Amino acid sequence: MVLSGCSLSDYNEGLDDANELVSGVVDAMSGIADEASSVMQDASPTAASIADEVKNSIDVVKDSGVLDEVKENVKDSVKEAGDKATDAAKQSIKDAAKDALNGISKDALNDAASEALSTVDSSSTAGILKSAADIELTDTDGNCKNYHFYYAGDDFTAIYTTDNWKVKDSYRVHSEADMIIICQALIDEHPVHGKDMESYRTAEDMAYEWEIHNMGYAFFTDDENLRNKAKDVDFDPKDQGLTIEEFYESRTGKEFDVNVILGGG
Repeated sequence: MVLSGCSLSDYNEGLDDANELVSGVVDAMSGIADEASSVMQDASPTAASIADEVKNSIDVVKDSGVLDEVKENVKDSVKEAGDKATDAAKQSIKDAAKDALNGISKDALNDAASEALSTVDSSSTAGILKSAADIELTDTDGNCKNYHFYYAGDDFTAIYTTDNWKVKDSYRVHSEADMIIICQALIDEHPVHGKDMESYRTAEDMAYEWEIHNMGYAFFTDDENLRNKAKDVDFDPKDQGLTIEEFYESRTGKEFDVNVILGGG
């Protein structure tokens, strides 16, 4: 969710997006808890008890009106300052996630956060593009290296080097469907190899990497260096299939801890 300008339509659009994010996280966690509870019932009495406790804590969040309260807080923030609504919504999501996930084990917490983040990142999948031709990809200098394309009324730069495409400021694209079309336009121009250096990357798996970068840009707000690395998607063969945890560890050299996302350190 990116807000610009100060028009009422921008505020309303930001509010809708923020509410979708809040709902997406809570719904995702609820689904994870249901599945965990079902699987763990047969494991042991202790496991079943933990699963039920997690499920109940999430149900309490959903039934207690917290979701409505979060949305109301976001609404007030959007009205006061459109550009600040993103941070307000994000913090509300983090707080709700912390409350709902209280007491869950570290491994389960990492899994739950990954699922929730995937839902958040996929909350706006509808696209505006019909085909690769829509972006008008153009070789700007005739050297098959520097390219320009249009998307949603904005100018974008794409840079090709051997077996690598980089899209500058890729965080501004939020639709998975449009990411796939843009990636298809790129590999129609210059295919790039996959991690095994024998196969070729598909538009779908490149779009997945793009979404991982967007997650990093959205949630690693306290690490300016890491956020800068996430703002441009770089389709290096070695990064094919990276998860959000692997992205974090490859860029920082540190072990991933979900508290980095949830604001706990």
